[in-house]
Amino acid sequence: ADWMRIDRLWLTASFEAGKRDYRAAADDGIFSDYTFLRTNLFATVELGRRTAWSLYLSHEPERHDNENDDTTTTLVSTDVAVRF
Repeated sequence: ADWMRIDRLWLTASFEAGKRDYRAAADDGIFSDYTFLRTNLFATVELGRRTAWSLYLSHEPERHDNENDDTTTTLVSTDVAVRF
């Protein structure tokens, strides 16, 4: 989904759900099947004529058949830009 106000705001969000199925591959015990829900958010807000604030957020939990393999990855990045 995208939402823009050309003069001040740009917002992009995405949601992806999926399942990795390793049963079809050779059962070597290294990988376990899992489901995931990947969320990404990017926003830029014009704070003034020359200044903008940006945010990037990524969050991806994985739920494995083997609970010991469960992981969650989260990334947050932000900045303020001043144009000369």
